[in-house]
Order: sequence, then structure tokens, then C-alpha cells
Amino acid sequence: MTNSLGSPVPFMSWDQVLNLQDRMNETAYALQKSPGQSADQGVGGVDASPDKRHLTVYWRGPVTPQARAIIATGRVAVEVKPAAHTEGQLADAAARVRDLAQQAGIGLEHVKRETDASALSVPVIGTDADARRLREAVAGLGVAVHVTSDGQSSIALADPGAYPDRENDPSAAGAQMIRPICSTGFTGKINASPVMFTADHCFVPGGKQDRRPSSDPYGPAFGERVTPRYSDPYGVPYDIAAIRPFPGTAFEPKMWTGPGLKGEPGTTQKTWVSSAKLPQSGNYVCNGGSRSGTTCNIRVTGYLDSYSATVPASETSDGVITYKSGTYSSGWQSKKVPTLLDRDPWAGITGDSGGPVVLADPNDNGSPGQYVTAVGIVSSGGSRGSQLCTTSLTAQCTTSMTFVRMDTVLRTLGATITVGTPWGTRDIGPGDMELLPATKVPQELYDRVTVRAENGAVLGSVPQGRAIGTDPGRPGTVWNLQLALDTSGTTHSLIDETYHRRLKFNNGDHSFNFVHIPSADPNKSPVIIRNGPLNACLKVSEGFRWFGSGQMLVSGVATQEPCNQDDPGQRFTLIPQGTGLSDEYVEATGDISLPEDVPGAPDASLGAAASFLAKTHDRYAVSGLGVPQSYTGGHFAPGAEFGPDGYQSSFTYDNSVMIAALLQRKNRDVARATRLGDSLLYAQAHDKVPDGRIRASYLPNPFVTADGTPYVGGFSVYTGNMAWAGMAFSRLYKETGEQRFREGALKAAEWIQTNAADSRGLGGYTGGWVDTGGTGDAMVRREWKATEHNIDVGAFFAMLAQVTGDQTWKSRSDNAFAFVRGMQADDGRLWTGTGTDGVTQNRDSVPEDVQTWSYLATLDPSFSRSVDWAAEHLAATDGPYRGVSFAKADTGKVWLEGTAHLLAAYHARGAAGDRDKAAVLQDTLTRIQAEAPNGDGQGIVAASSDGLATGEGDIYYASLHTGATAWYLLAGQGGNPFRL
Repeated sequence: MTNSLGSPVPFMSWDQVLNLQDRMNETAYALQKSPGQSADQGVGGVDASPDKRHLTVYWRGPVTPQARAIIATGRVAVEVKPAAHTEGQLADAAARVRDLAQQAGIGLEHVKRETDASALSVPVIGTDADARRLREAVAGLGVAVHVTSDGQSSIALADPGAYPDRENDPSAAGAQMIRPICSTGFTGKINASPVMFTADHCFVPGGKQDRRPSSDPYGPAFGERVTPRYSDPYGVPYDIAAIRPFPGTAFEPKMWTGPGLKGEPGTTQKTWVSSAKLPQSGNYVCNGGSRSGTTCNIRVTGYLDSYSATVPASETSDGVITYKSGTYSSGWQSKKVPTLLDRDPWAGITGDSGGPVVLADPNDNGSPGQYVTAVGIVSSGGSRGSQLCTTSLTAQCTTSMTFVRMDTVLRTLGATITVGTPWGTRDIGPGDMELLPATKVPQELYDRVTVRAENGAVLGSVPQGRAIGTDPGRPGTVWNLQLALDTSGTTHSLIDETYHRRLKFNNGDHSFNFVHIPSADPNKSPVIIRNGPLNACLKVSEGFRWFGSGQMLVSGVATQEPCNQDDPGQRFTLIPQGTGLSDEYVEATGDISLPEDVPGAPDASLGAAASFLAKTHDRYAVSGLGVPQSYTGGHFAPGAEFGPDGYQSSFTYDNSVMIAALLQRKNRDVARATRLGDSLLYAQAHDKVPDGRIRASYLPNPFVTADGTPYVGGFSVYTGNMAWAGMAFSRLYKETGEQRFREGALKAAEWIQTNAADSRGLGGYTGGWVDTGGTGDAMVRREWKATEHNIDVGAFFAMLAQVTGDQTWKSRSDNAFAFVRGMQADDGRLWTGTGTDGVTQNRDSVPEDVQTWSYLATLDPSFSRSVDWAAEHLAATDGPYRGVSFAKADTGKVWLEGTAHLLAAYHARGAAGDRDKAAVLQDTLTRIQAEAPNGDGQGIVAASSDGLATGEGDIYYASLHTGATAWYLLAGQGGNPFRL
């Protein structure tokens, strides 16, 4: 086990200590309050020391069935040991010891119960003879009493000095008040009126009962004592009191934190007191008194039925306070435990009296952070080992501290404590504390967790050392949460327990913070995982499933993004695995990388591309319905071949990509995207076969003919085009919330499912229907299956599942991607698809688009090999331009749309070296935009030179292309049209 760097050995971090302690207390309290106990049968003592990694309960007599049930169902291991006495028997014996000592005139330091319930420990403040007399007097009590003669009166932690040194207002716990110098405790209510709890000995009997803040010692008082001195059933007073506020003073459920006397005198740090609970022996707590400031690593060592303290006796007219020895009831003794990061031995300082004792949140490494839990009020400090503090003229520093537990405070005063969060406050009574759920309190941090985002994705990793996301049906990687060894203990690192690699941000940093964020669900407290130096946060996206050859592959992506606490991909829940305590320290042997940050295109270049799309769209549709022509200029310019307006066709695929591009974060144009989407909806609704189909292409002039039908250019209905239109509709629905786009997407999806779903071979979807007569009257079903089409369908149906919530579409998406998976060769490339039998692979031509689209649509690492295959085998060079071609048939010219595909894939993947590779492609696209033949300085041409052969019978030309330009606008800013 590694050194704990601030947390008690053998723990690796404070989150382990505190979450185990919380589970121990939960079970201990349930056992203490369990029915079936009697005067001579039941709990005698509890040891809830996290160091032992199990709860020890000392029980007298047979363990009751009710107790056995609690032990069996508790969240912590429980060891039951025999006890000589019950808690009730010890309490009665303690009262008798006090009476006998008082009758004999013998002073006692305290009456303390041994944790194992075997005896009472009683140090006498007196001589050996006094100790012998008391031993003789208590010999017949029936409870062993260990009497010693080394007792010393405790130091009441009020300071009679005139030197206040913390200047916080008394609105919250831990502020300083005078005189004597004491601290404010927690805020609460008595008879529905607000009060501030503090210590009884902070008030001189017969003296002034009002109090002033140390920040204005000669100004007006902020409140006065409102409660009398209360005593236990045996007549021993409690060291507790309450102050009511004067007009102009408001108490709030917060605590001042910060260094106190041990640092600067003032603090501007405040934290919410969000809950109240009951500590047990062995627990670690923090002292929030005004002199100590925030002091943690304090361990509860036992319960005192009574304890002595030097308390104020009187005050002269000129303000001199005299002290005497007094006795108080019901204290919890605690002692500072120095650690490597906190070597200070002091648990308390005079001036802390009446201040707050708290449990820190598990995520804050043992110190108060955003929230704390109230557990008690500071009373006194032990004389042994105390000394004059080096930073004060009057203050005494003590190694131990006694506090009054909050249930005693509330029951005695008939009060409630007010707790709160940024989302509201509430009042709770003494019987509610231990049973109170941790509502709005940051969740516990375990040392073994899975990490799940609110979008359902789960953080995982793969053997190649890459971080991924899995889908909601998979457990994800188990991560070992460890204190970052190169920090002060405020950050953590995540180590994959399978591969023993540490998650690494792009700056090489392995450490991060858990930052708790608001949640509408009061039972949840999500976190964002933030890297401070980068001011960046972890994000995961849901993966996909493929069912093929008896295998299931699940993957998504993990990325480093600007922090956005509203992004469900950045809002995480940490799900504990096992007990929350590792038996072994996991040593990291490597790194898990996040994608490289690939720089985007110059803003001016992206703006120019957006301007080209806008003017092309508006040529035939300044307002209302209309579609842009896909190709302009060069080979497609007006002339003998294409007439006075040039080549007019407007391809559905190009228009769908254009919609995605117009909805990106830069140069957003929702209005044009919506008009173009409405035009596709119109074509769908007014087709002569109104079954949801959308044709391959339309003509823009006029788009709507005289009879109200769209002007169709190509009557074929391809499955891939239908899917692209469906993705455009899904994106528009998510963007605008307009139901018409959701309905259009569903119609397109139903058409695909009805007309293209196929059960042969690997399943998937066929190519659609091809027009053989030029009028749409002679349509022939295509029995082949294209890998490209199945990528499109898989992505579209996954989007549809997201926007509709209907997981049937997710299953159909999985079917399409199973086909894609089956098309991958051993070298990583994806084959074109199948022949007409739907089974035999078509290996005649290997196009670029399926290689990059498979990765963009799935973000699966196995398709990363397809990206690399395309970059290597389809690399094309044409003079100064370097990119990829359509296929191997012609690599002497650059296909600019395909080059943008590859650029988008590099942005999405961010693997080692992708940044440099992307820069080459970006340079080509920017130069082509500025200087290509037939260009206009805005749009992107289809090919770097005329005559680029695809190998499938088609030719690309150096003509401006809406599809290529839209892909550039997407890729240049890291956009991905396949994912919402």
C-alpha cells in the first residue's frame, strides 16, 4: 500500500476513510437503537475506527434477531465481541461514581467509558490517597472502575484575553465573539425562532449575556443568550447554550472555513452545513472553532459521562474574568492525529469554545470543502501536552478536544438545527440525524468505481491505451481512484484496474478534480471531472452494439472538452465497486490517452464557405421553399451540354450534408437550414408515391411545379439518401423542436425498414429502388447491400432512437452496424458491400467514404484502422494539393469531399500524430478554396482537376460543389454529421 499523503495509514486518500466511516456509523447507530435490548442485554460500546476496516460492536448477552438482521444487511463488515456491561449500566455506574466522588470531596478529570464496555476510567485530580479512597468507595458498584491519581482539569476553550484575532461576521458558525473570546456554533431554531448554538461557559454567571463580533468589539451586540443552564438527570450541567439574534443580524446554515490563528486572522471562505449526523468512537472529525480555523485529522477517542473544565466564575466591573473548576455532562473526547501533510499536533485553541465540530465531505480530502456535516459543539481541551501557542499572547494550544454531540445539544435545548444547500434549507431534530439521507450532499468517493455519464455512456479503455465510452448496457472499466501523488492531496488520478494505465489529459497531466454540480434530482449529486491547468473537462459519448459472428462490440468516445456542466456527457455518477477499499495499491504502468486537440480551420475560411452555401441556396430560394444546385462552374457551367443555367441537379445527399453544416456552432444559419429541411419535407409529402420516399435529386428552377409536385431530377430512391435526409430531419428536430421534422424522420425510417430491411447473410439493408425509365414508373429493387448505406442507416436509426426514445430504432441501428462490422477485412479496410445475393462480398472497388464514415458514425477503435488504411492506400497528390482520392482507380487527383471526410475523422479521433496529418489536409482545403480553377474564393471544388475517375463509372470535376463545401464547413470545426 502506498503512503497516504495526508490520510491515515493504510488509506490512500481521505475519501476512503470518510466513506467507510459513514457506513460504520450508519450500522452502529442502527444497532444502538435496535429493538429487543434490555437493561442487561444489548450494545455496550462501539469502535468505528476506519483504520480497522470493520466495525466492532461490544454486545452484552445474546445478540438479538433484530441486531443480527442489521449486521447481515449493513454496508460494512461487523465484528461482534462480548461486553461486560450495556451502555445503560455504564451510564448508571458513571453517575454513581460522580456522586461518591462529590460526597468525598474528590475532584475528577472525567468519567470515561472504555470502548469495549469493560470498565470506567476515572483520573482523580488529587493525591494518591484521594485515588485510594475513591477506589474503596466504588468497589461494590458491579462495574470495574479504573481510578488513577494523574487527573488534570481540562481547559475550557474560552479565552479571557482581550485580543480578538478573527474578523468574520457572526452570521455563520466559526465566527469569533467576545467576551470571553469564543466561537459561534451552528444555526438552529427553538420554538420556531432562530438561534445560534454555542458553549455555556462562554457566558460568565451573573455577567453580560449579550455578545459582540470580534470584527467590531466596541460596536453593537449581535445577540444575547436566550437559554438557561440545563443539567442532565443527575444534576450535572451541559456545556451548551443558544443565542438569539438582535434585529439586523441573520444566522445562516454555513460555516466559516480557513486557517484561523494558525494563518491569517480573517477568512472569506464559507461552506454549507448541509446535514447533521452522530459520530462514534474511532471517527475522524474537524474542529471549526474561530482560533483553530479548519483543523481536521482529529480522532474521537471515547465518550465521557462527565468531565471537568476551568470555567468562568465571575467578571469584575473592568472586565477581568476569574475562573474556577467546573464539571460538565456528556462530552466526546478526541485527539489530533498528525499526518505527513498535517504535522500540527493541536486539536484546539482557547477561543474555539462554542464553535462547530464537523465531518468533512469525503471528496474534500479530510477538509471542509463545499459541504460539511454538523456533529457537535466545541467545549474543552485537555491539559496534558498543552502549551502557550507560539502565535498568540494568551491562547493555549491543546492536543485533545472535548465536544458535545449534536443530538445532546438539540434534545437538551428542545431545538432543531438548520441545514442547507444552494437549493434550500431545512430544519431537523435530534431523532432525524443519523437516518437522514445525504440529500444534496456530494456523493461519496470510493477507491474503486465505474464512471457513468448522464447520457448513459460509461468511461472505459481498450488495450491500445485509448479512453472510450461504452453503452448503458455494459459495465465499463473499473477504475482505481487514487490521490494524485504529485499534488497536495486535492486532486486524484484514475487507473484502469485491467491494464494498469492512468488516464491522461492532453497536457500530459494525470490529475483532476471532482467538481460537484447542481442536480434537479435531490437524490443525485453528479460531478464533472476537470483538469485545472487546461480548464477542460472529460466527456464520454455512448457507443454502439454490433451483433455478428457471435460477438458484440461496444464503443463510444472519451474526449477532452471545454467544461459545460449542462452537458449530459460531462455529468458523471461514480458507481462504487466492491467495498470501496482496495486490498492492494494499483501501480500504473502506462497511460490512457484522450484524443489530441486538432486545431480547426481559420475562421475567415469557414466564413467564406458558409457564404458560398448561403448564396447558392438563395439563388433559387431567397425565401420559402427551394433547393440549391449541387455543382456550379467549370464542367457544369452554362453551355451547349447543360443549357443556359448549367447543370441544375440538386442532390438529396448534398442538401442533407448542407443542413448539418449550417447547424454547426460556427456560422450557424438555422433559418436557411430550416428552409432547406422544409423543402425536403415538401418533396416527401408531395411525391406522386406518398409513402415517405425522397428522390435522389430535384431541380431548383422551379422546385415546385405548377401542379404542386416537386420537380424531380432523378427518380431513384436510394437507401443511403433516405438515411441522410432522415439524419437532417433528426438534427433539425433536435435544434428547433418542430414536430414536423420528427414526423418526416419517422416516415423516412419506416420507408427504409419496409423497403430495404434484409435478412440474408449478415442482415442489414439493401440499396433501395432504381428508376430504369427516367419517369419513376419503372422502379427496380436493388438486391445488393452497400456498406456505405448501412453506415448511413445505422447512424440515422441511432439518432432516431435518441430523439424519439423508441429503442426499437436502436436495435435496428445495431443490425445495420453488424453488417458494417462484417465487411471489415483483416487489414482494416471495409469492402464496398455485397453482390445481388446479399451475401458475397463485393471487392471490386474500395471507396474512401466507407473507411472514414465507419469511424465517424461509430467512433469505434476497430474502425480507426479503416481510417489509416484510407490515408495510406488512397493518398492522392495533384501538384501542391495532398489528400485522398475516391478509390484506387485514380490517385493523381485529390477528391476534396473525401479529403474533408478524412479531416473530420482526424478531428474525431485525435490519435497520436493526427494533429500533424490534419494540418496537411487543412492546408490543401484552404488553398483549394482560395486558388482552385473554377473557384470563387469561397466554395470547395469537387476535385483538384477535371476527370477524377471513381472506378465505378462516375467522374468528378473541378467544379464548385455544395457537398464538398458543406463537408469542409463540418470538418474544419470538428463537426460530425453522423452524431447528434
